[in-house]
Amino acid sequence: MIWTALDPPGSLLHYARLRSLVGRGTEQRILEVACGSGQLAIRLALDGHEVTAIDANGASLADAWRALDSVSRVHDCSIRFADVEWNLGTAEQFCDFDLVVAAMVVEHIDDDHEFVRSLCSALRSPGGRLCIAVPARMDKWSIEDEAHGHFRRYSPESLRDLLKSCGLKHITIHGSGFPVTNLTFSFGNRIVSRSETERLEWSPDDRTLQSGNRKVRWKTEFPSLFRFLLNDRVFGLLELGIRPIQVQSRCLELIALGSLGD
Repeated sequence: MIWTALDPPGSLLHYARLRSLVGRGTEQRILEVACGSGQLAIRLALDGHEVTAIDANGASLADAWRALDSVSRVHDCSIRFADVEWNLGTAEQFCDFDLVVAAMVVEHIDDDHEFVRSLCSALRSPGGRLCIAVPARMDKWSIEDEAHGHFRRYSPESLRDLLKSCGLKHITIHGSGFPVTNLTFSFGNRIVSRSETERLEWSPDDRTLQSGNRKVRWKTEFPSLFRFLLNDRVFGLLELGIRPIQVQSRCLELIALGSLGD
């Protein structure tokens, strides 16, 4: 059997939901912090946005450049990747973005309030928007959270309070992935228990830094024929169909949007 790297169902639903919330048609200057292998950043660029994507993991960025090279052969898009570790010092290099995105990042940060405030410093004011995606429901804390350096999962209330405490206004919270990610949750944890338990011996920083570097069968690699199912076209339609049933209290992923200024 030939195995190939493919995005799993939860990631594909995650990309589709984020793209719908960011919007298309009007070009935005977007900064993605901790972009990993660049899958979301490339999709946002293909939607017509000007994207800057940064990450501190050189291996992940190498994957991002390879993915961009493949896409740019057939599509024009405006995107640049940079090897940068985000902190209060490096945040000063970035400013006046229409949108800052941190997808599946904040749960890795001990002081999430300081981190979100640093993200806000990169927004234009007034009117800049922050978009954060996080894992939800502490009652679903699992070995995958432990193995990948998470500090917490969020509830709709705690996520809203986080953005509000950092001065953001017009906050909206959206659920994503239900019921697909719920149905695959236990299976995914069994795969992690079998394949990634050595990560528990790593330092929290290393678990976080390497969380995007995964080659796990049935988690990030699938039989090659699965590419006809695991793709943006199929899961874009699926996400559109399940969007009306995203009950926040049942979703395993939450996405928050907030803006600077009145």
